[in-house]
Amino acid sequence: MSKAAAASNLRNRLFWRWQAWRLRGMAVQESPRSAGVHANFAALDHRGHADAIGELAAAATPVVPAAPALTAAEVRRRLAREMSTCACAVVLTAGKGSVGGYAWAAVLSPADALDTLRGNLSLAGVPGEAWTLLGRLLAERPLLVLHELGLDVRYRRGFAPLKQLLKPLGEFGRRNGARKALWWAPRDGALHAVSLAFGARVVHEAGEIVFFLLDDLASIAQVLSTLPAGDISDRLVRTGPPRRPQPRLAALPADLTTRARVAERLAAADADAEAASAAADAVVHLAARRALAKERAAKAVAPEFAAMGETDAGLPLQTLPQRLSALFPRRVV
Repeated sequence: MSKAAAASNLRNRLFWRWQAWRLRGMAVQESPRSAGVHANFAALDHRGHADAIGELAAAATPVVPAAPALTAAEVRRRLAREMSTCACAVVLTAGKGSVGGYAWAAVLSPADALDTLRGNLSLAGVPGEAWTLLGRLLAERPLLVLHELGLDVRYRRGFAPLKQLLKPLGEFGRRNGARKALWWAPRDGALHAVSLAFGARVVHEAGEIVFFLLDDLASIAQVLSTLPAGDISDRLVRTGPPRRPQPRLAALPADLTTRARVAERLAAADADAEAASAAADAVVHLAARRALAKERAAKAVAPEFAAMGETDAGLPLQTLPQRLSALFPRRVV
């Protein structure tokens, strides 16, 4: 770790320790909502979450490009193996039995933690000397080992879903005597940035895999348990690495400009066609109403003319006023 990275890590650790000190004695601001906590694999599988987690993890894109694709059966075997002793799993339910996010961890000794991590297919590319070096760096104290964390694409906006997964795990680690936490993350991923912002230090890098160690689990667990997700997100912006500026195009390329003009002309033509169609429908509707009115008037007068008889058809036009007077007599007031 460079001097600049070490100084940034120390500054972030002191920041979160200060935040935890300020929050001492405060009540919890948020409820667990729809996150379920399970102490073992049997409880997880009894509610059908084991298969749902396996399907969600298998459908996700591999976090490491060189890692083999996971299957639902492999994720289920990992769950059963990694939750065998002193473990905790958190499931974010999405309604109707579906799973929107998951995370599981265990409190293990450093040796057991590394042995368990070696069984993860996503870490198959980590060389043997890396595991030896990690074993030397970790002290002989219980660790909270975060085995896996995943969110459905619908829940990857905002910090609230991530907090619902991490909060129970931090409380679980504190209850079982863990002072530090160990996990890994792909380089330049979202978890990589969040780890640095929370003050976790990089203990080893193996290609695209970065191992993190959180030296002050109690402070982060206190913050997660007390502050709302929005307040934590605001603080992460202050401690996290600067965001990379997104490149902006000064002007659209020629082909895209042509396509945009064609699309505008097609949209205008469609609008004109719709307006002409609406006008034609209005004219047809008005003509139909007038024809219906004429038909009703003819039907109303037809019985009166029928009473005149068929012989009246040959009478001269001079007798027409007398006939109309007989049919429509004037009222005398």
